[in-house]
Amino acid sequence: MPIYLVRHASTMPNGPDARRWPLSQTGEAEARQLSQAALWKDIDALYSSPEEKAVETVRIAARKHGLEIRLDERLSEVRRETGWADDYHALVRRYLDEPDNPPEGWEPVDTATSRMVACIRDIERDHDGERVAVCGHGLAFTVLLQTLEGVDAGAFATWQLLGFGQVAAVEDGRLLLGFGEPERLGLVVRHVELRDFMAVTTLLMLLGRPHVPEEQREAARQLFERHVESADVESLIVLRDGLPVGFLSLHIRERLNHPTMEAWIPDLVVTESEHGSGAARLLFGRAVDIARERGCHRLVLESGHARKRAHRFYEREGMRETGKTFVMELR
Repeated sequence: MPIYLVRHASTMPNGPDARRWPLSQTGEAEARQLSQAALWKDIDALYSSPEEKAVETVRIAARKHGLEIRLDERLSEVRRETGWADDYHALVRRYLDEPDNPPEGWEPVDTATSRMVACIRDIERDHDGERVAVCGHGLAFTVLLQTLEGVDAGAFATWQLLGFGQVAAVEDGRLLLGFGEPERLGLVVRHVELRDFMAVTTLLMLLGRPHVPEEQREAARQLFERHVESADVESLIVLRDGLPVGFLSLHIRERLNHPTMEAWIPDLVVTESEHGSGAARLLFGRAVDIARERGCHRLVLESGHARKRAHRFYEREGMRETGKTFVMELR
């Protein structure tokens, strides 16, 4: 079962000791929003750093869902000398980019990492088969994330992307879902299986693919099975609370004059209700990981002119438009 990492909500600096900062009005609103996330209905245990801003972030959710907040000192923020920092971002960059040369008075990176890893491992052991939420801090979570599979960004870039009141999901040493709005939780990506035929067929109709009539269903099923079993095709499905809400097909193909393979996405679709939820990003991110793992030199896809929202998504994910697609119907 996954562990949900909850970064504390926004704070109000009211003195030189950051450990004593309370939540700001914005942070209180973030905590209220967090308490409404669907993830809490399935949470079996809740842990938190003992720092006030962390406890207050999950207090409303704990009361609403009858959860005890278990405090663990190991979840505290990276320890540093009390006092105002003139350029906190520069100090954080040095701390993360130069782990052997931390700012004076800061907890060594390996010490912070060891206590965070040990804490999460203990929670996994003590709550085997249960869903657990853990509330903590940006830097402490950053050093933890650097020990997990599925984290591609550098440490400082990872820290910069962590939003207040956001949630991530980890399991068995892998990042399942990066930090984002709580509404994204409940999403899981896995490889397509033969039993997903009807779900995938229905999702593809959202892309304008034709309905498969009963008399063609067996042929379509055989084609689907060939794709699922092909070594050159990676088919992924994303589910929310066990229900299919998106599909991606990734083909690994040769291109002349290239010594390495090219990855091609002919199909990427999520239901309208999941637009903006993170489902598409979760699928696309896993496809990028697979393409890199298989040594591909680039990733390409095609998208219709009318799909403007999809185009903006692809650009945000780092893709660029390079040409046009021409089609000739042959029958």
